Order: sequence, then C-alpha cells, then structure tokens
Amino acid sequence: MKSPSEQSNPNIVEGEPAWQSLGNVPELQDNHYFSDYVNASRETYAAHHVNFEDIELSSDGISARLEFPVEGDMQANPGVLHGGLSVFYADTVVAPLVMARHPECQTLTTSLAVRFTRPGRVGSRYLAEAQFQSTATEGEGQKQIEVEIYDVSIKDTSTDKVILEGNVHYYPKPLSPALKEAN
Repeated sequence: MKSPSEQSNPNIVEGEPAWQSLGNVPELQDNHYFSDYVNASRETYAAHHVNFEDIELSSDGISARLEFPVEGDMQANPGVLHGGLSVFYADTVVAPLVMARHPECQTLTTSLAVRFTRPGRVGSRYLAEAQFQSTATEGEGQKQIEVEIYDVSIKDTSTDKVILEGNVHYYPKPLSPALKEAN
C-alpha cells in the first residue's frame, strides 16, 4: 500500500471535481471498469442527490468532501434525515479517494462503523468529509487482505454540529485478469 506521502498524484487538482480529476489519471482513462462504475453510479446516486462533480479531493489524495442538501424525499420520520442515507453519504465520499490512490483496483467496502450524534434535518445542508488514516490487515490465514481505513464525518454546514462520525475500511482489490483484458 502507498503511504500518504507516496500517494500525491499530479493528476489530482485540489478543489476540482473528483470524477474530473480521476478522469485525468492515465491508468483510468481506458479502464472500462472505472467508466462503467462511474456511469452506473451517476444513475443510482442521482436518486439520492449525489452529484459526483461535487466531491472534492485534496491534492495529496488523503481527504475528500461532499456538500449535500437534505430534501423532503430523504426523510425517515417527518423532518429527519434517514440514517441509512447518512451512512450512504459517509461511504460514498470515500470511494474516489481509494480510486485515486489505487487506479488499477476495484474499490470494496469491508466494514463501516458510525455513530450518530444528532439527527439531520430536512432543509439543511451537510458536509460529508473523509480522511485517510492508516492501513491494516484483516482476515486470517490465506484470507488476509490489506485494507485502508478512512475517518468519516458529516456536519451541518450552518452550525458545524456533527451528526455522524466513524470510519470506513476499504479493500483496493486488484482487477482480475479478465477485467484487465477488457481494459
């Protein structure tokens, strides 16, 4: 695994939309897995108000952020953001970081642990943030994998109050020979 200091990618421009920056990475330009993932993700996530062009990556490749509104169709109880959608945003903001750090890999969430600190409210705007923390080995014996751990949080942009905090473990799985050939 690459350390944060080894990770700096000259194709990533701080403040530039994540998917635009990732499109500049030579290893991803002709990668059908990546383009299929982006196209499917755009359709799926559009229903949940995620615009990938709004995910910003830091130039050092260790943090990302996504600001999003909470609208009426995102509520569980009247006026309250559905907790599952909060978790969705926490997981989603990490994926471009893993892709930027490992353009030759698929990205797979292996675990996600969050704590809700207060409810999100309909009509508010929130900021999901992720930052690379470390790597770890998970599993036993021959089933061990090296994962990356990212801290995540979501806070209200008007009050700076955190509504969710936790961490996400991602496995940057090398592409199979069949997927490599397709690229």
